[in-house]
Amino acid sequence: MSFDGVAWFYDWLATLVFGSQWNQVQQAPAENLTGKRRVLIVGGGTGILLNKILGVERIVFLELSEKMIAKTQARCLHPQVDYVYADFFQWQTSEKFDAIVMPFFLDCFGPEKLEMAIIKARELLVQDGELHVIDFQPASHWKNAQIRLMYLFFRIFSGLEGKALLNIDRLVRKIFFAQKSEVLFTRGWIFYRVYS
Repeated sequence: MSFDGVAWFYDWLATLVFGSQWNQVQQAPAENLTGKRRVLIVGGGTGILLNKILGVERIVFLELSEKMIAKTQARCLHPQVDYVYADFFQWQTSEKFDAIVMPFFLDCFGPEKLEMAIIKARELLVQDGELHVIDFQPASHWKNAQIRLMYLFFRIFSGLEGKALLNIDRLVRKIFFAQKSEVLFTRGWIFYRVYS
């Protein structure tokens, strides 16, 4: 699975679907990350969030698409960012993070890998660390139909592993995370939740 093939038009396509809210959605975690020492961003796409994060000692930007990293580096002015081209599931580190941000990352997988991703995130957090998730949840019939089209599109153009939208929130809570806060966008179709 690689988003190299869609990197050049990813933001344009997202803006077409979500309109002016796209940047707002992507930047939603910024305020909650202020003052954190170490932040890991997994699957950060084109890095819209990065320039809004203030007062963070170190940011690791982990992405499986070299072209997405290149776009992010061209856009980002943040001096504390370490760009890592790697598969999250294969990536090894002894570092622990105060916060992990997963923007539209968890919806890429089927049930088994989704659970693996959440467990790995939990292992990479410090004891009182936070998991920040931006993703889709079931909504109206029209929006659910759009989700199915998006899965088909990204399976064709990026080899997306997931085939259907799963209940991400339920699984995150199952793996010993408690919800701290929630912001909903696009009439509840997209959520941003902080878990601890």
